[in-house]
Amino acid sequence: MCRLMRLLVVVCVCSRAQAWTELLGTVAPVSTVLERDLGKQWQTEAAAAWQQGRSRHWLQRQKEVLHQWLERPEGMNLPTTTVHNVFRVDPGLRLTQEIRDQRGVLWYPAGTRVNPLTYLQYRKVLCFINADEAAQWEWLQRRCAQPLVDRWILVQGAYMQASNQHQHRLYFDQYGRLAQRFALRSVPARVYQVGSSWQVEEEPVNAEP
Repeated sequence: MCRLMRLLVVVCVCSRAQAWTELLGTVAPVSTVLERDLGKQWQTEAAAAWQQGRSRHWLQRQKEVLHQWLERPEGMNLPTTTVHNVFRVDPGLRLTQEIRDQRGVLWYPAGTRVNPLTYLQYRKVLCFINADEAAQWEWLQRRCAQPLVDRWILVQGAYMQASNQHQHRLYFDQYGRLAQRFALRSVPARVYQVGSSWQVEEEPVNAEP
């Protein structure tokens, strides 16, 4: 039972990490993680199921839950873009406490406004769609056709099915965190760096290059 549990945990963790693992740059203090440890939670539940004589049923249920999550992760339901809309998003943040290096040298005093895009050049284009809409797939293949530059990101839909149907690497915006960060109001949409800001273009599905 322990080997099966460990395998289940590894599959889940690796699959979640695959959905979005590209580093865009971070300049901020690290906060304490408050979420429950998934492995410990499953160990507790498995131990209780074993004591109650229902370990096989519990394990089968976890496999079903994992399969459902992999097939359709929780995303964000955004309307389809009908009017071309362009705006900028400022990624800057104001530090609430000072930042020092390991030697105690002050890097940024509290109150400093920091913009990661001032220090890095992000050359990718993020392309967001709802995978349940066939017209948005057509837009994606037409407007984001460069695999070395364009990042295909699903905000909703059957992730595993889409991964099997398309040769292009896919990402999934779990819980709509990226969509919210870029203030997306509809999809399809493209996001890319312009100077020290993100430029967001929400495009109708019939938009041409």
